[in-house]
Amino acid sequence: MPAAGAIQAMPSHSPKTLLAESLLEKLYKSRKKQKNMDIISYDNFYKLKLEDFISNKEDIEMLDNWEFMNDIWQGESVGFSEWLYLSKETKEKSISLDLNDLSDASIDKISSTLKLKITKGMTKDNVFKLFGQPKNIESFVSDRLTFEYIIGSTEKYYLSLIVTDEEGLTYFVLMNHLATIADLEQKAQAPKR
Repeated sequence: MPAAGAIQAMPSHSPKTLLAESLLEKLYKSRKKQKNMDIISYDNFYKLKLEDFISNKEDIEMLDNWEFMNDIWQGESVGFSEWLYLSKETKEKSISLDLNDLSDASIDKISSTLKLKITKGMTKDNVFKLFGQPKNIESFVSDRLTFEYIIGSTEKYYLSLIVTDEEGLTYFVLMNHLATIADLEQKAQAPKR
């Protein structure tokens, strides 16, 4: 019998050990998937223009002094799809896409250019399979969840995916906004309440 307070090793074949090993392996693969994702370079990302991806160019509206993610941006939009860059002299950019308001051809072209395999209507399971477990999950409305990731191997991006119960993936944001990336990293490391 072990001494009081001594930790007894579990046999390596016990159900608890196998479950723990399985969960750790899934978490490791999930984090590795996000970090090793080959995505568009910052330089190419910054050069993207909305007009190159949509057919209804006449509907593009210019935005100036647009407040988003705790910063001031400028750029262009069509409906709720926005292509923004910081008003400061940095090369930080944000692309937000309302997938219900864009043609399938536009979505495919954008997804391919960004090197993301995002499709309209993806389920939560599809999202997890592609990106792994998110760093954070938000629920602002009862019928949808927002999954937040940091992706990219050498250049990091913040990725936010909104998945609804009925329609699946309907909206996403991809940005190389350093403050947002740092905030999510900090949020992910904070103890859960």
